[in-house]
Amino acid sequence: MELNPHQNAWRLLLAQAQAANTVSHMPFAQLATVAAGTQGHETRPSVRTVATRFFLDDGRLLISTDARNDKAQDLAEHPLCELCWYFTATREQFRLSARAQLITAPQARLEAKLDAVLMQTWRQRSDTSRHSFSWPQPKRKRAEGAAFEQPAPTEPPEHFALLLLDVYAVDYLSLSHAPHTRTLFSKLGGQWLAREVNP
Repeated sequence: MELNPHQNAWRLLLAQAQAANTVSHMPFAQLATVAAGTQGHETRPSVRTVATRFFLDDGRLLISTDARNDKAQDLAEHPLCELCWYFTATREQFRLSARAQLITAPQARLEAKLDAVLMQTWRQRSDTSRHSFSWPQPKRKRAEGAAFEQPAPTEPPEHFALLLLDVYAVDYLSLSHAPHTRTLFSKLGGQWLAREVNP
C-alpha cells in the first residue's frame, strides 16, 4: 500500500492516539541511542525519557535538548536512534526509527526557518526548564548551591539545541483487542509503505 509522504497513515494513528490519551505524560517518550565507548568500555545502548515537541513541515520530529548532555554526544557519533511511545489508555505502541541531526543555537541562527523554530521552541519551555540551561555542566561533580542560582537565560544559550529526527521506519502495535494488530511502515524513495504483520 503506497501512502502520501506528507499525510502518511502512521502520523494519523499517532495523532489519534495522542488525542485519545490526553494526560500530562503524553509528550514524553523514550529515546534510545548508541552510547560511545569510554575508558576502555565498548559501545552500549543508552535510553532516556525526552519531551517531544512537534513535527516540522518537512516531517521531522523536533526534540529540544542541552547539547552538553550525553545524548547529543552519542548522536554526533552514531546518528541512528529509536523513539518509543506507549499510550496507556488506548494500549498502543509506536517505535520510530530515525536518523538524528543536532543543531545548536549558533547553527540555527544561520538559517531563518531554523532560527524561528529555535525561538518558538525556547519560548514554549517552562521558566523552570529555561532556568536549567544556566546550571553547571551535566554529569560533573556536584557544584555548590550558588552555581544553580544563576539567573535564567532570556535568550537561548549556545548549548540549547534542536534535535531533529528524520523518521524512516515505524513499528505500530495495538493491544486493544485480541488478536493484537501490528503494522510496519517504511519510507522508500520518499514514499511511505505499510505492511501488516503478525503481532
